[in-house]
Amino acid sequence: MGIFVLPLRWSAPMIRIVAIIMLMVIIPVLARAEPVPSFQNMYLEEAQEAAGHVGIELEIEIVESSDRKGIVIKQIPGPGSELGSDRAVWLRVSNGITLPDLKGRPQEEALAALRDLGVAVDVTESRHDGGVRGTVWSQVPVGGTAIDVTTQAVFLDVVGGRYVAVPGVTGTLLSDGMNAIRSGELTPMEMPTDPSGFVSRSVQENRRDCSGFDVRTATVIGTKPPAGSEVYPGTSVQVDYAIGQGFRYDNQCGPEPLTPHDRGGCAGGARHEVC
Repeated sequence: MGIFVLPLRWSAPMIRIVAIIMLMVIIPVLARAEPVPSFQNMYLEEAQEAAGHVGIELEIEIVESSDRKGIVIKQIPGPGSELGSDRAVWLRVSNGITLPDLKGRPQEEALAALRDLGVAVDVTESRHDGGVRGTVWSQVPVGGTAIDVTTQAVFLDVVGGRYVAVPGVTGTLLSDGMNAIRSGELTPMEMPTDPSGFVSRSVQENRRDCSGFDVRTATVIGTKPPAGSEVYPGTSVQVDYAIGQGFRYDNQCGPEPLTPHDRGGCAGGARHEVC
């Protein structure tokens, strides 16, 4: 088989034509920029590893987001765009949602705040002495923690349990008020403390003279917590009282004894002398 050889007079032009065609094909290929790979929906650690393999420098912005914590939610330039000469790509990464501090807030207010953030919540009620009924006693995770709302929930412990109401005893005798509070499953404590026994005997009488008795009466003037407050059974209730002073008339004096003058005088005629 023979070899086809172009005539010499065609060799130079053909070479030029071939060279031009090659330049037209190769130069655009060489000039074409490298496309930016996609980092979206990768976790930050995965994106950093992928970028390191192709020599891309990442600029990271961490933002609050309801997207999965640690996930790339945006990139510039976008996937498939031309990679710049600085070989840099900007990434926005979700840090999840930072929880507010809900301790002490009413339960409904706390639930509304979490719903607005798209956070799942679980509520339990338990007894906490000194807490306000229906308020958040504690939360897990605590306020200020960033969580992934797609996988994590918040647990609230709310002040609850069985309550009893403080009875209204203002205006009653101290002994009656103390008994009423005991009957209400509470522990009464008189204030001031009672060295004179008014708790057991709230009306005390002492004869002043034959005309009657001095009367001292212990009357309830208020309680702490006030009447109607809902508290746990066994809670101490301070009973404030005051001592009132009075007099009960009881004339036991009888007629006044006769003097010697009234009986006709003394022996010896000294009518104005007491014998």
